Amino acid sequence: TFMSSSGLRALLLVRKELLTHGGQLRLAGLQQHVQEVFALTGFTQVFAIHHTREEALRAFGQSSP
Repeated sequence: TFMSSSGLRALLLVRKELLTHGGQLRLAGLQQHVQEVFALTGFTQVFAIHHTREEALRAFGQSSP
């Protein structure tokens, strides 16, 4: 239920690295508190966020933020 600024930064760095290699990072099943942090920081516009793991897996290969 806790997401530190260093955790957010780590996600940004992983996403950047994946994108440079043509990969994607999709997040799934975020707890409500984490979802709120993502909304407040604008990360919902940066990351592809899905309700379930299955939804995220189906979305691979489609466009992402």
